[in-house]
Amino acid sequence: MFRLTILMQLNDGVDPQPFIDALHEMPKTVPSIKKSVATSDLGLTKEYGHNCTFGWYAEFDDQAGWEAYIASPEHDAFYASYEPVVEQFLVNQWDDSAARGN
Repeated sequence: MFRLTILMQLNDGVDPQPFIDALHEMPKTVPSIKKSVATSDLGLTKEYGHNCTFGWYAEFDDQAGWEAYIASPEHDAFYASYEPVVEQFLVNQWDDSAARGN
């Protein structure tokens, strides 16, 4: 299983809900996404630093599935929608089978 986590900090005042909604819809049009969870931050630890506005976790069968998502028009459209309003984002990918030694 190939996994992806993205944490995004949007510019102040930008509503994360349209991005979250788009990510919930993504598996319907990108079949290589096997699981997708997107949610806004609860803001429970803001006193410790800069929280993200929302996060996305996605699962793919393998790296090729992730690459199919990256090459999709849906990815390009999502990128175009958030790029003008994102302050910063962090991305982490990992291959669960590699981590287990398979």
